[in-house]
Amino acid sequence: MDFNSCAFVYFSRKPLRQEVSIRQTRPVDIVLGWPRGKRRGTGGAGRPGVILTPALVRYLERFRTNMKGIDLPISPKVIVRLRGLLGHHKWREMQQWWEDRNADLKTLTYVEFSKRYGRTPSAASIHGSRLNGSRHRSKLWWTTPKALSVLASKKPDAEVAAALNMSRNSLRRLRASCRKQGLRGKKAFAMRIRPREWWKAAEVQRVLASGKKYREMATALGIGLGALSSIIRQSRQAGLGPARRYQNWWKTPEVQAVLRSGKKYREMAAELGIGMSVLAWIISVSRRAGLGPPRRIKRAKSRLHRA
Repeated sequence: MDFNSCAFVYFSRKPLRQEVSIRQTRPVDIVLGWPRGKRRGTGGAGRPGVILTPALVRYLERFRTNMKGIDLPISPKVIVRLRGLLGHHKWREMQQWWEDRNADLKTLTYVEFSKRYGRTPSAASIHGSRLNGSRHRSKLWWTTPKALSVLASKKPDAEVAAALNMSRNSLRRLRASCRKQGLRGKKAFAMRIRPREWWKAAEVQRVLASGKKYREMATALGIGLGALSSIIRQSRQAGLGPARRYQNWWKTPEVQAVLRSGKKYREMAAELGIGMSVLAWIISVSRRAGLGPPRRIKRAKSRLHRA
């Protein structure tokens, strides 16, 4: 359609200097006009509107699925109208994107699909269920020889759960079901990895009494920090576990010397390797025990002293 152009509008959000012209910094030219041969005003072509030039069409094509990044000196309503003329629609474009990749949704797992196309597994699950229905495994799928061999492997629970595409809690439930039903794989039996009260073994107690950091102890035993905390608590209840760490550690002469040094609280916390809240706590309990430093009193300077 032929148009009468009435104005050019150049736009830029960057600060302009004398040696930089507006034409060098604008994203695209905005051309205003109305159809040729039609009168303006009510009952005609109305007021001049934005004309879809080739440059503007190419610019809007970059934001086909999302208009959030469009940076033009026109109102959002005008942008929506222009996108409608070009056939752009956010939800239809997204739906078409998933439909074009439906073949991969059927064959790949949702985790593999998300890694390939940069989407989240939950989004792949939602759109996969919408297009292909809910994806359910066959009943008693874990009784197949292949699944039983994976369940009976001695690898860490995290690796086995990732291989079966399930959580570690579900993995423990399946192993318990295999033990109850007496299922066997080709080479191994799906048995409990560790016996009950395995933490009472001498080698485990030696690790607990080694005095290492909790993270190092958990790595040596091949368990998580939560499981380590649990077996330490059970060992103490049974009279086998290590003594509690840091019990009244703030009463040592080294710590009290730091507290009485008169340094800033942040420097004292950095020297002791603790946080500000822990420092405030040990200062409070030290004062209640008659060991801590005296309270600091802030005195406002007088006007004469300031002068």
